[in-house]
Order: sequence, then C-alpha cells, then structure tokens
Amino acid sequence: MVNLTTIIGILAAYFVALFAIAVYVERKYEQGKNLTNNAIIYTLSLAIYATAWTFYGNVGLAATTSYAFLGIYIGPTLAMLFGWPVIRKLVKIKNEYGVASISGFLSTRYDRSYGVGVIATLIALIGITPYFSLQFKAIFQSFSFMVGGGAGFDSGFIRLIMLGMIIIFTIAFGFRKLEQTERHPGMVMVVAIQSVIKLVAFLAVGVFVTFFLFNGPFDILAQVQANPELLEAVNAGKPEYSLFLSYIIISMFAILLLPRQFHLAVVENSDERHIRTAAWALPAYLFLITAFVFPIAIAGILKGYDIALADIFILLVSAMAENTWLTMLVFLGGISAAFSMIMVSTVAITTMVANNVLVPVIEKISILGFLRKWLLQLRWLIAVLILSLGYVFEILTGESYILVKIGIISFVAVLQFAPAVIGGLYWERGNRIGAIVGLIGGFAVWGYTSLMPAFIRSGWMPESLLLEGPFGVGFLRPENLFGVTTIDPLSMSIIFTVLVNVGLYVLVSLATKQSEDEQRIAYNIVNIIRGGKKAFLPIIAQKEYIELEAKRKIIVAVFGKYLSEEEAQKEANECIRKAKVEGKKVISINALIDLENSVENILAGFIGSPAARDVLEKESLFSPEEAAQLSNIYTQMASDIKITPEEFAQKIAEQKMLAESKNNFMAIASHEMRTPLTVIRGNAELMLQDTENKPENADTIKSLTAIQRNSVRLIDIIHDFIDVMQLEGNTITVEKETFDLVQLTKEIVADLSPVAAKKKLFLKLEEPQASIPMIIADSEKTRQVVVNIIGNAIHYTEKGGVTILISTTKEANGDFVQLSITDTGAGIAPESRATLFQKFSTVQKTFLHTKEYGSGLGLYIAKTFTEAMGGSIRLEKSIVNEGSTFTILLPVAPMEAEGKSEGK
Repeated sequence: MVNLTTIIGILAAYFVALFAIAVYVERKYEQGKNLTNNAIIYTLSLAIYATAWTFYGNVGLAATTSYAFLGIYIGPTLAMLFGWPVIRKLVKIKNEYGVASISGFLSTRYDRSYGVGVIATLIALIGITPYFSLQFKAIFQSFSFMVGGGAGFDSGFIRLIMLGMIIIFTIAFGFRKLEQTERHPGMVMVVAIQSVIKLVAFLAVGVFVTFFLFNGPFDILAQVQANPELLEAVNAGKPEYSLFLSYIIISMFAILLLPRQFHLAVVENSDERHIRTAAWALPAYLFLITAFVFPIAIAGILKGYDIALADIFILLVSAMAENTWLTMLVFLGGISAAFSMIMVSTVAITTMVANNVLVPVIEKISILGFLRKWLLQLRWLIAVLILSLGYVFEILTGESYILVKIGIISFVAVLQFAPAVIGGLYWERGNRIGAIVGLIGGFAVWGYTSLMPAFIRSGWMPESLLLEGPFGVGFLRPENLFGVTTIDPLSMSIIFTVLVNVGLYVLVSLATKQSEDEQRIAYNIVNIIRGGKKAFLPIIAQKEYIELEAKRKIIVAVFGKYLSEEEAQKEANECIRKAKVEGKKVISINALIDLENSVENILAGFIGSPAARDVLEKESLFSPEEAAQLSNIYTQMASDIKITPEEFAQKIAEQKMLAESKNNFMAIASHEMRTPLTVIRGNAELMLQDTENKPENADTIKSLTAIQRNSVRLIDIIHDFIDVMQLEGNTITVEKETFDLVQLTKEIVADLSPVAAKKKLFLKLEEPQASIPMIIADSEKTRQVVVNIIGNAIHYTEKGGVTILISTTKEANGDFVQLSITDTGAGIAPESRATLFQKFSTVQKTFLHTKEYGSGLGLYIAKTFTEAMGGSIRLEKSIVNEGSTFTILLPVAPMEAEGKSEGK
C-alpha cells in the first residue's frame, strides 16, 4: 500500500497539472486558437462513455456474468459506425437553434415547449444523478485500497476534499460563461487526457497479467481448462441471450442520449468532419479498453481473490506486480474515469435545470426578475447541489443493491429520450403532446419496472410488492409485468417502456394537430440537411425602409437583461452579422425576420429556447405596423394567385417536393458524371507517365494531355454546379473555426506555384508588415475562395505574375483581415464589372491565347461563400491590359479583435 501523504501529494500534483493544462487551453482559445478543434481530441472526449463503472465494473461483470459486459461496448460500436449521420444532424440543429442540452433540443423541436423540457430534465435528474454516486464510490473505494484504510486515514475528510476538488474544477471550466453553447475547450482537453490515462492504465495491467503474470493468452486458457470449478463458475454466469441483447440496445442509445455524451458529441463539436473520424476511432478505443478484461478477471479468480471483490480485481492484480507506479497508474485511471463523468454530467444537467426550470420560473414571476443578472452564479449553485446530491446518495446507499445496479438502471432511463429524439429528427408529424405523453408513459413504466425493484431489493420497500404484486395482484409484479416470465427482468422492462413510450408518442401525435408554428419548426428540423428553413419566408422582395439602429437598441435591451452592457452590445452585433445586414442603415421585412430568428437562436444559448421565445414575444422586434404589413404580404400573395390558404399551403408543399426531387436528381447525376470522369483522368495520367520522354509518341502525348486537362475542367465545373445547387437550396453549411489566414495562404501559394511556373509567371506572397490576427471562418471554404481568385489571376495572366498581400483593416462592422490579390493580366473591361459576381458571368478575353472559359460560377460561389462567413469580396481596381486587384475581407476572431482594441 501507499503512504497517505504520498498518495495525497501525487493526487494533488495530478489535479494541479490538469488545472494548468485546462488554463493554458482556455487562454489559447481566448487568443483565437482552439486546441481542441481536432478529430482525435473529439474522439477521446467521447470516450468519457467508459466511466468508473466500466473501468472497474467491466472486470466484475466478466468475472460474474461471462461475456455480458461486451454488449455494453458492441452497442456504441454499432451506433457510431452506422448512426453518425444522426450526430451530424444534431450538430447542425445545435448550430442553427442554439441548443445547449438534450432537453434543449427536445423543447426546441416540440414547439419550444416548457413541458417537454421540464419532463426531460426530471428524467435526467432522477435517472442520472444517482449514477454520480457510483463514481464517488469508485473514487473512495480505490482511495481506501491504495492507503489500506489504516491509521491516519480519515475517509470522511478525504471524501470532502475530493468533492471540493471536483466542484472547483467543474465550476472553473464548465461555467466560465453564461452561454452554454459556448465551447469549453479546457474541460474537453482534460476529458481527452483522462481518456488516454485510463486507456493506458488498463492496457498496462492487461499486458502485465497476460505476458508477465502468465505466459501469454494460451497459458491463461490452459489454466482455465485445467480448473473445472472456474469453468463451471464461468458457464454458470453466462447471461441469457435476451439480457445480452438488452445490453446492446440500451448502450446503442446511451452513447448519444446520456446528457454527458450529448454535450460532448453535439454541444462541444467544433467541426462536423470530426464525427466521421469518431465513427471508427471511438469503436477502436472501446475495443482496446476491453481487450484485456477477460485475462484480468480470470487472473483475479485464479489467484484466489473473493468473487465479491471482482470490481477491484484490476487494482488487486496490478498490486501483484510489486510496482507501486503501475498500481498508481491504475488508481489514476479509475479516478480519471470517474472525475470526467461527474464533471461533464454536472455541466450538462445543470444546464438542463437552469434553462428548463430556473429561467422559466424567473421569467414567469416578475418579483424574481432581479435574478436575471445572477444566472451564472445560480448555475454554480445548481452544480454544487447536484454534486452534493450524488455524494449524499452514495453515503446513504452504501453497498445496497440499487448502487450496484444504478448504471444499467440509468441506461434504461435515458432510453426514454429515444422515441422523441429520433422521431423529432425524422418524422414531421411528431408533436408536442405526443412527446409529453410518450416521455411520461415510458418514464412511469421505467420507474415501476426498473427503479422500484431496486428499491425493494435494497430493503427500502416491502418485498411482497416484488413477489406478489401490489395488493396481491400477481400480473402486476414489477419484474414479471402481465405475467411475463420467459425473459429476464431487464429485457422485460425495456420492452414495456419502449412499447408504451413509442406507442403513446406515435398514436397521440397522429390523433392531435400541430400549430402552424410547430409545423414550421418540425419541417425546418427534419429537413435541416436540405435547408428547409427558407421555404417558410416570403419569396417576394421587400423595400428596405426599417431602421436597423432602432432594432439594434431593442436587441441590446433584450440581452441586457442577462448580460453586461458590453456583452449585450457584442451579442447584438453577432445577431446582425448572422442576419447578414451589417453595414446597412435600413432593412426589409424579410431581413427583419432573419434578424429576429438570429436573436432568438443566440438568446436560446443563454436561457433556453422556450424562454427565448417568450422574451421575444414580449420584446418583439416587429412593431404593430410591421407585423400587420407582414400579414398583409401573405394575404396579398394568396389573393394575387386567387387560391385559398389551404390551396396555398398545398402549393408550397408541392414546390418543396419538386425542389427536393430536383436536388436529389442533380446530386445523383453529378455523382454519376464525376465517377467516369475521374477514371478517365486517372487513366490519362497513367498513360502520360508511360509515354513521356518518347518523341515518337508526341501526338499521343498531346491528345492525352488534352484529355487529362479537359477532364479536370469538367470535374471542376461539376463541383461548381453542386455548390450552386446547395447554395440555392440553402443546404450548404458554414463551419465557423479560428485559423491563421497567412498560413493557409502560404499553403495555397505552394500548391499553385508549379502552375504559375509552367506559364513562366511569378507567384509571391508579400511578408505582412505587422502581425496578422487569426480569423473566424470556414477554413475549407476560405481555401476554395482563395484558390479560385489566385487560380483566375494565373489563368488570365500571360506575362509578369501574381502578388498577394495580407493586412488588417477596420470597417464599420468590425475588424477584418484583408487579402489582396494583384495580377498583371489582361484586366476586366468596364462593361463586364457590374455582372462580375453574378451566376454564369464569364469575362470574355478574346485577346488571350487560351479559349478555355469556366462555368461562370466561380466568382458567384466565392462571393456567396465569403458573405456567408461574415466577410466580403470585391474588385478593387482593374485596368485593361495592365491587371486587376481583388480584395477579400474575412472577420478577425472575436478574442483577437478584443485583444487588439485593448492594446491601442
């Protein structure tokens, strides 16, 4: 065992190191560099799924129930391999609607319903908070093992110290800001590091057991076969197939629907592309962390340890190495598994309680209005209460049956979210009443068939309820409901909860009607991948006459209820930017609709979707006259085409279907065209390699070069058409990330230099005069825009070359990084400049040697992409026969802009 002082010192050093790393990551984030914007970090954060229950409990399950534990990992593996599009869709919804939790998504999808949010929050509180106690138990039990529980060990004092450390860490990095859609890079990095530590610890013990304690896996197998009692015990513990299948089913949904998993997979996601990596990398992690479970479990049994100690076999076996550092590594692995789960779960559930319970109460009771300015501190208080509740529950339950089974019970609890979540994502008819009734029904059955039996077996309720049923009615026995005795109690509970939940959700949704607003939200969310939102806005253009500054003052006042004046101004500017009306003095009705949607979605990140909707109903951006005009517009549209409102709605639905059919056809056609063109291009390049440097093949080389060049052009044109199709269908996604435009431009210059050299042109990037701040934009779309402009400059230049200059500039709507691209080419005629950025606009340059023209879409796409990222692109100057200068402006990352202004 380890000296108490030593272990406290090591543990303190461990947490100080984690704290320092988290502080460093947070500071880099504030400087505009997100160190967690990485697919591997994202994957490791999702590995929080492997909690202390799995770190220690896996071995215990393997020792007592054979292969049953594998189901808990097969489920997530299947979910990630085949269900990653669900996560991608949820991330899009989060970005669009300011979703900050799973209850936030449900309340947003179902008509911004307070009821749905409150019920989801209660399910999480009742079903998940007791799960904390299992993590606390793992921490305290492993600590007691390490110090031997001997003289000088005050378990109560140590428990309080550990609880205090968790509270401090959780508040410091989980609640540094009020907006919970704001990412927590420090916390995510700590979770990722702890995932590495627990994996390394498990693998280290596994290798020691397999190759040092025994002589490899075959030696372990031989010893098992030579021990009839062990074989008999292993076979006796084999689970029923129904139980194994149940483990797979509940864990498939738990990997996303557990509040901590939803928070890390959806809320903290910074790039949708990371999801594709996690789809295979997380299953690989889960495979590695289970690879040595059986050897460790068998080693514990073969070495004579009591099966009752199976949950700490990994500690007991590691101690056999007589290497304190190995045992300490295992100890830190277990602490890491428990700590990360408690921290992130607290952040997720606190957000749910604050947005769905606390804020609505404050908004409904006017006397509590002063608390709006204290929402962040109130979140701290809620976090402390939740952690304390889990701590107290662990003390009260001790070694009771419920604590042993609470992990599985919690998994079944979050399974109740599945019908409303999956139905909300893919079924437009699913409505608020159906979701409420389904959640209540499924949760009630869960409480009766899962939670109550655990209470009874813990001695907290009469055993007669389990054996005879309530009032002696046998077919109501909680573990054999309606006389079902052919399957295990867990499987029975899952079947009945899902049947009741899904049945009520579907039947009630079909039997009740949605409001127009709920229909709109349902359509937008179900069709978010195809960009459904625009279908509900008036198509006709509106005269710009509404003063933007007046609306801006209202927005500042709305945010000012919860934030400081400076923060409210900042959020108002962000709303205006997202609505794409920055720099304007007057806007149209259509733009005002976009502006109010932006305000609602950003505000939802602070106080939740239902409260945000209520606030904007009281503080609407629309004056009575503007609201009346909007109503008149719709009425006039229906009148002009002489149809009833019902026929009008039907026509819109038909147009949606036609648009979707067109988009699907274009997507399929483009794919079918690209495939053979790619093959042609590849074959041409291979044949060119075979025939180059052979004079007798000059004509062949010329033909192959033409084939290769034109196939590339055709592929590029197809890509342009796909981009335009997505832009017009509003299905293109802009991922905001912070990055270095100078570094990106250097990479592009390096890529295009051979193209310029082939034409004997120079291509140079001037060294910036001053330090260039990071920008916030979509790096891939920025690359596409810059490549397009530089590529055009090279293409239309015959002598001289292209010069690129990067600088900073201050515009009316903020700080920007300016990228200027100047060529010595043919220039653009004055009559062509007005339509330069329009679709299918090509600048005819008959005096150039080349007669190859593009699709006329490149500059249109570049302009649309740049504006979608909050920037702009323009033709700065152009002189025929002398050259042109294009300027691209992209916004400086917020923290960079603040630092810059502070330094003046």
